[in-house]
Amino acid sequence: MNTLNASIRPIRSTFFPSYWCTDGSGKPSHSVGETLLAFLSTTKGELLDEFEKDVLQGRAKVVNQIHQPDWNINDICVWIDREPARPGWVCIANENTEYSSEDGQMQQFTLSQVLQAIRFWKKFLIQLEEKGPEEMSKIELKEPMLDS
Repeated sequence: MNTLNASIRPIRSTFFPSYWCTDGSGKPSHSVGETLLAFLSTTKGELLDEFEKDVLQGRAKVVNQIHQPDWNINDICVWIDREPARPGWVCIANENTEYSSEDGQMQQFTLSQVLQAIRFWKKFLIQLEEKGPEEMSKIELKEPMLDS
């Protein structure tokens, strides 16, 4: 079973939020971390809220269409409930990593998995705002990821 992880990583005198996934043996799950979690951790504020709303409503869309928010951040592309995603799923491709696909297929996540990942990240960001980066650097949040 995969686990969602979030923490603050201090680098020199600066603190950086970090969001990653580990597999059942505790090793990084790059296929989740470098697609879904990379997308969520680089999508800020209102865009993250809008993406969550689209997933909640199961809106079939490509998130980089004309008159839609530009979610093509760092060459990460997302499809909600439409080709190449399976019906009721979200497909994510990150052009900057080899972990964007397994067996030649782009990463697919259920709507429930995506919503869980969004809510977990938002919970972390709220705690970060409340406690501050120095206090949060002592804490690592973890939550088992839903199975597909």
